Amino acid sequence: MSFCAEKCAYIKEMCSNNLHRDKLSLPAPTCVVHSTTGEQDIYLSNNYGKEKEASKLRNKKTVELVHWAAARARERRLGNVDNGSTTRRCEDVPTLYDAPIMFPDEFEFVVKVMANLQPTTYLEWGTGASTSFYPLLASGDVFAIDGYPPWCEKVEKEPRVQCMIEEERRLQFYCPTLVGADGKTKLDMKIFGLLPKDMRDEDMESALSIYVNSIDKVNVTSLDVALIDGRFRFQCALKLLPLLHDESIVFMHDFWMREPYHEVLHHFDVIGYARNIVALRKKPNLPEEKELYKKFMKREQIQRVDIFWG
Repeated sequence: MSFCAEKCAYIKEMCSNNLHRDKLSLPAPTCVVHSTTGEQDIYLSNNYGKEKEASKLRNKKTVELVHWAAARARERRLGNVDNGSTTRRCEDVPTLYDAPIMFPDEFEFVVKVMANLQPTTYLEWGTGASTSFYPLLASGDVFAIDGYPPWCEKVEKEPRVQCMIEEERRLQFYCPTLVGADGKTKLDMKIFGLLPKDMRDEDMESALSIYVNSIDKVNVTSLDVALIDGRFRFQCALKLLPLLHDESIVFMHDFWMREPYHEVLHHFDVIGYARNIVALRKKPNLPEEKELYKKFMKREQIQRVDIFWG
């Protein structure tokens, strides 16, 4: 498996000053003909490149790798039981999606990292098309959390996701209802689960608390890999700290373009990245890691990207 270094898009100093590269062990996958800026980027133009043949071909190759790695994950899983617990291969179930909503190089990066790491447990915090791909690469229990019921219902009904829930019985999907500070009034969420800009501070804090603490409602004690791609990503990353071991990896999407997310670098090291997704590993010997997230649960610490400003 060959790799090349990712070029810099949002933080120019990352190349010139070697910023965030001293801990790298997972460089970006082999690049075809692209850069992260400029007219040469064949994946960025034309609706993020989804209609480009190069983009389609690269995603197709990565999907082939998903099938291969999913089969290896099943072999690891069934080696621990007397007989198979499913009559179908869930990766063979037709999916509604060609690929996750990511750039092709980001998709390839996540799949290659997981295929090499061979995780047992996996968490996806913020669901979507990715839920039809990445959970297949873990051999044990997998978890999916979201906080917008209309979206949860759509994702949960996706045929491949249904297979992992109903037939393999190893995907636990949790979608809490976000209520206000009174503990009962259902909050009026906007598109994609964004908070209305005129929502009361105490109700925003209630939504934040329910969403971030939802990990306590699923039966997870340790995680090998997590993807954070939903709401309140900074707080979610901190909440996960006690569940991560020394080799755990946390992927965070849209990282470089959203500067507030960079606060996690006080607590995590970047060990790999491709375009705008990073692979993080928690720093050693963090003090009070179980309580750390509680320092960031106030209205003023909710980031603009989680609020609907329309």
